[in-house]
Amino acid sequence: MLKTNSVISDSVGNDLLRKIKNESLYLVEISFVDGGNNKESFHFYTDNPVSLRDCFSALNSKTEEKFYKFGKNGEVYIYDKKIDYASDAKNFVQVVLNGKTLDNEKDVTADLKLKKGDKLAFILDNCDIGTYEKYLKNKNSLVYIQMFKSMFKENHTPNTEEREEFLKYTRMAADLGNADAQNELGVRYYKGEGVEKDHTKAAEWYRKAAEQGLAEAQYNLGLCYDKGEGVEKDHAKAAEWYRKAAEQGYADAQYNLSLCYYNGQGVEKDYTKAAEWVRKAAEQGLAKAQFVLGNFYDNGEGVKKDYAEAVKWYRKSAEQGFQPAVDALKNLK
Repeated sequence: MLKTNSVISDSVGNDLLRKIKNESLYLVEISFVDGGNNKESFHFYTDNPVSLRDCFSALNSKTEEKFYKFGKNGEVYIYDKKIDYASDAKNFVQVVLNGKTLDNEKDVTADLKLKKGDKLAFILDNCDIGTYEKYLKNKNSLVYIQMFKSMFKENHTPNTEEREEFLKYTRMAADLGNADAQNELGVRYYKGEGVEKDHTKAAEWYRKAAEQGLAEAQYNLGLCYDKGEGVEKDHAKAAEWYRKAAEQGYADAQYNLSLCYYNGQGVEKDYTKAAEWVRKAAEQGLAKAQFVLGNFYDNGEGVKKDYAEAVKWYRKSAEQGFQPAVDALKNLK
């Protein structure tokens, strides 16, 4: 199992996961707080003291552009203003470590070490969070540890210990609000992989991720409502969540939304809209959607009947091994 040193963060390439060690990891938190006490926090896992430079470098990998930089002597700048009480930026930012205000000129450098449980806060006195929020892409992705991608080689089947460790860190990330981790945890509960099968908990985790706009989670939550698993069956809510995911281009959701329109489940029956949505999925290469679109052309449902188009879409689906499409082509001959 991969074991190296330094901070654990969701940065680029091999830096994605730089330390895994059971029970020895702890959390370091860096926060930006405005005068109205609005707060934006970033979390880093480490088992050794880690420098502010390392934390900021990892953070920068997830921003559109830097909102800080380091000076020649290790001094830290925020928005190109030096953290220094003696400068014009005296009231621009105050730095607090574990409740104690630091001497910015002496103490706050790129080499400042953050230790177990430290909480470092930058108090932005003369601006609000909105002024730097635009620089932040995904505040929680820093803590989503994609262990199958970073620790395991291709075609490697993880053993029980590795699976348990993956689940452990996925849960940590989910608890911190990462949408991908929340959805992943939902999948685990739905399938009973590494945890006892629990559709109610699966739906709860799907919802957390879906409400953050994750298309896959929106689709998964739609399935829960469609089947009545973990939630009360509700075709209207199923269609609502399918639509959210479909509008983001999620092919399976586009396909299911098409079925909703075709069958009049959760929405008013509309063959034209059914054909429109299934076409979007078919054009993305979803075999079952290609078959259904071919069927629509075959029967003239939602589209003008067109034998050539039916054959075209049946063939695309059949080439992927979708048996109903293979059978349909045989029946057309």
